Amino acid sequence: MDAEPTLLGRYLLQLSCGPAALDQLDTADLDRLARETAAALPPGTRQHIDLALRIDVRAELRQLSVPALVIAASNDILVTPDHSAALAQGITGSRLTQVMSGHDAPTEQPAAVANHLRGLLNG
Repeated sequence: MDAEPTLLGRYLLQLSCGPAALDQLDTADLDRLARETAAALPPGTRQHIDLALRIDVRAELRQLSVPALVIAASNDILVTPDHSAALAQGITGSRLTQVMSGHDAPTEQPAAVANHLRGLLNG
């Protein structure tokens, strides 16, 4: 495997995982996960990242008319808590909550995310 996909895998790990999750891994684990992440990337990943960094959907948010829960991940550097707050503010009637995690909150904090979702579903 060439270096570029592995670098992308490492970059995505840094975006996806919060510091607490990364701190639990040694260098060998980080290298292994970077290689596995790179090997599992579907076609179009680079374009997806580019789109995520430039898309602006604020004007469309007011059109949503469904119950919405916005979960802000406190250590997310891809979708920062400020982005999550703006999203919640743009969706009428949405609820904003926060969990201590990186971008992949359901993996890092599955119980907390499940509790917040139960709260939304149970009214």
